Amino acid sequence: MEIKKKHLALIIAAIIGLSGCVEDAKDSDGSGNSGEVTPPEGGGDNGGGDNGDGDNGGGDNGEDLKLPREVTLYYQDPDKEDTSPYVMYVYDKDGTPLAISGDNDINHGNISLKGESSVKDPLTVTVSDDKASIVFSSDDKAYDLNTANGNDNQNGTLQFRVITNSFDVLNAQDEKNTVTLSMASGDNKATIDVTSAVSASIGADQSQLIRVPLRCFEDAGLEIGKVGMAMSLESSGPIEYQFSDARIIANSVTDKPGANNVQGCLNNGESTVLTGEETVIAQNVRRGTAWVQEGLAPTLSTTRGNGLQLNPGNSTDEGTVRYNGIHYTPDKNWDANSRSILTFAIDLAKNLKDMNVPRLDMSHYMAGSLKMKYFMPSTSSDIPGADTYLVIKMETPVASATGETTGGYPSSEAIYYNLTQEGVTKGNIHEIDIPLKDLFTSSSGIVNLNALQYVEKLVTHIQQGGPEDEPVYLNLLDFRYGLADIKLVMPTDEPEAPEPEVPAE
Repeated sequence: MEIKKKHLALIIAAIIGLSGCVEDAKDSDGSGNSGEVTPPEGGGDNGGGDNGDGDNGGGDNGEDLKLPREVTLYYQDPDKEDTSPYVMYVYDKDGTPLAISGDNDINHGNISLKGESSVKDPLTVTVSDDKASIVFSSDDKAYDLNTANGNDNQNGTLQFRVITNSFDVLNAQDEKNTVTLSMASGDNKATIDVTSAVSASIGADQSQLIRVPLRCFEDAGLEIGKVGMAMSLESSGPIEYQFSDARIIANSVTDKPGANNVQGCLNNGESTVLTGEETVIAQNVRRGTAWVQEGLAPTLSTTRGNGLQLNPGNSTDEGTVRYNGIHYTPDKNWDANSRSILTFAIDLAKNLKDMNVPRLDMSHYMAGSLKMKYFMPSTSSDIPGADTYLVIKMETPVASATGETTGGYPSSEAIYYNLTQEGVTKGNIHEIDIPLKDLFTSSSGIVNLNALQYVEKLVTHIQQGGPEDEPVYLNLLDFRYGLADIKLVMPTDEPEAPEPEVPAE
């Protein structure tokens, strides 16, 4: 089976060469943001300096408790000084802490760590049975993180890297397994749900950067000038993941955070989290005496084409599936120079202009696949001689949607399914199986965390020419096709865990 994904050229060397844009090559992940962005005009991020001025600038004994613009909690870089006064602990399901101080393999209740923590190597963290957490806290002091938050600019993030090896959707209590990121001032704990971002990182080709703005924790009650616990990463059920590069750093919230995979203050913005063994996206089924459009994206539309309902066997038996399709005809404005589109949406276009309509969060299916059936009736024109592709893409809300404040979210990668090479013929049903990972991972290995969490449309069209070619439509007059039984399917086996990343010398 040939499936092609559009590749984008990366000019990493040019990005790294720009002074002040990327702190070092280690940070560059191809996502358009390295974990830090260019400081705003006038500095902004270091307005109070590191001299202890401002709130909580010094303790009762005159000690300076103001931390710098970057606080490295667990971050490997020989060229950077360890700036964290916070100690690393693991907490088991009983809430019993264990300090981590250079040990390699640690087993503590229902949580274990493997890796050389003394040199900040990536740690493989395994949690079984119940909740457990990694915590960075100070025993008796509360530190000022205003500088690390860009002071008045509030542009800092708490961030870390992760590859998720396995993730149980349900915990031992048959409740949804959640992953939370917390900070605390005294007894006041501010918590952000990052379940979707961690779940979306399952089986990733490389570690994924998860960033949460510090202002999210402030909105949840954190006193940024008095932080005793800088980070807690807790799961409520079984999980295994590789953990690295945890830090707090200013100037790491971009102008368009949604498009650059910065996580929002609310997990997935109240999208509907999909977790079943199968989730139907769209299908047209015979129920009793009527045809019923079912699934989470039941709203059909065509652009430059006529909508069709194709029934290969002409059956009206209970449970028979019809194919939602399109006919490329001039009667409906078919254009030889433009693509004709068949779309499956969660709601009407006018309603999708508002972010109050819950989108779809597909993050738990990242190790699974998108499946569908493809059918061309005998009345269709033939597939042209040159390679002809069914192009499939998931789309997200537009930046102008009411209530959208992040600058919009990127859509998925485009998948090019080669109908010619797959031997697709008229009158025969053809099954298509696309790993969801291919839709939401860039050519550089970056998982599009936000695209996965805000899907609102499945968009398809036919063209000649692959991802590197100029698309051709002029040979598609009278082309007809339909799609049925479109669904997300969980994997039957856990993905193979990648080897822990080996840091560069």
